[in-house]
Amino acid sequence: MNENNITELKEMVSEAQKYLLDLIYFCASGKEMSNAFSVQDVISFLKRLRNSCCKGYESQCEVMNIIPTIFALLEKEIFSFFEDISSDEVDQLNTLIWQLMANLTVNNPSNQQLIWEGYGSKVKEYLNGLSPYTDIQLLILYNVAKGNSVYLDQKDVFEILLKVWTNILEKKYDRNLEFLHIFFEEYLCNISCRIVPIYATLHAEHRIAVLKYIIIYVRNGSPNGQIQKVLMEFISKEFKKKSDCILRVNSERINEIYPYEVLILLETISVASGDALYSHIYEKDHSLFLNVGQLLYTVNETGKQSNNIFTPMEKLTEVAPNSGINTDFQNEISYQLRTLLVRTLANLLYKNKKNQEYVRELNIIAAILDSTRPDARNPMIKEWSILAIRNMCENCSENQQIISNLTKVGDASKNVLTELNLEMGSLRISPKE
Repeated sequence: MNENNITELKEMVSEAQKYLLDLIYFCASGKEMSNAFSVQDVISFLKRLRNSCCKGYESQCEVMNIIPTIFALLEKEIFSFFEDISSDEVDQLNTLIWQLMANLTVNNPSNQQLIWEGYGSKVKEYLNGLSPYTDIQLLILYNVAKGNSVYLDQKDVFEILLKVWTNILEKKYDRNLEFLHIFFEEYLCNISCRIVPIYATLHAEHRIAVLKYIIIYVRNGSPNGQIQKVLMEFISKEFKKKSDCILRVNSERINEIYPYEVLILLETISVASGDALYSHIYEKDHSLFLNVGQLLYTVNETGKQSNNIFTPMEKLTEVAPNSGINTDFQNEISYQLRTLLVRTLANLLYKNKKNQEYVRELNIIAAILDSTRPDARNPMIKEWSILAIRNMCENCSENQQIISNLTKVGDASKNVLTELNLEMGSLRISPKE
């Protein structure tokens, strides 16, 4: 900026400072608002200050002098003193204040330090909830974190993002928060971010929130790059380590968070293993295949032993409102469990000779065939089972021979098909003697 522009800017900042300080003093005195102060004047000052920050480092530093006064407008709720102020005007004023603070932190280490030391705790406090200004507040945090002018614990920052994300999930918030995704995906995709040590030390509910984000991100085609391989590998290790707790769940314990975490870990793997960006990570993880296959077999057998949460719901009447069956079964830990297990096996069997051997040698074939029956607890399980059978037989004569040696012993249960007035049932099959 040349000298004339700097002088003009200083005069504008000084004028705005005087006006806003007079406004704050006037409101604090309890006097009625006079014609000397107007909403549009405040809006005009804030716009000019915000736009001035785009002119460079010197402009940012000059405007920074007025930030204590600007922040006082928020804390003292000055806008409520204006008569006949509309909700749109209040929203515009608050938006301008947060945009001004965000503009001050762009590529400006000294301002980043001043703002975070003076108002960082307030920014974090605001980020505990959701508002129309949440994304701008995240931009301030992003600029400070990327600027490295202030020490920020990376886990603390990540947990702030998780708090926002968790609020979005719980409240089904539909406003797009662009900087949440930019910031979140910086952690997940940038190899310079040591995400695994952060993820491993999170509370269970926060780990689940991360996994839900990954599932959505992968389903959307990983738009901002591939998630770090080391994190996807760690997810597999976590599942293998914790998967047995699924079998300790009974009807009184279905809402415990750790079994639910295993279900979300499995869903993450099932989605990622079917995506070309991530399938190579899991195709050589044969211990994962064995773990999933054994878990499917055990779950199937457990469901046969008694009427429990792993027992297939084969009748439509069982899920009808007047059935007497708990209609909240979709919240049980078993909901979609077998589908996800079979889907993961199908993905891991695709053009994978070693897993085709394992599926035969360890009798996982039987567990897959046993999953072809309709089950209201496990939507699409039949379709995924068919895909698993197809993948285990492709270019594998040994597995093809096992299937060809099966013989029909009768029609399978047709409860669902009969209720739908369909004539054709499935086949019940067993090995030849």
